Amino acid sequence: MLINKDEFYKSMDVHKYTISSCAQIMGISREFLTYVLKGERKPGYKFISGIQKAFPGESIDKFLIKF
Repeated sequence: MLINKDEFYKSMDVHKYTISSCAQIMGISREFLTYVLKGERKPGYKFISGIQKAFPGESIDKFLIKF
């Protein structure tokens, strides 16, 4: 599973989040968020549940690319 970076960055822009503020709300480190967005790490349960915290009311499916 990978992150749909375009949708993630669009939602960050709408909520006016920086990488640091988004990571803090998600409950993960800024470094880990950066690694996932670069495709160097895969999102796990904590990352996915963090998306729901950072972007409540938005469908989690729009952020995930399943293969």
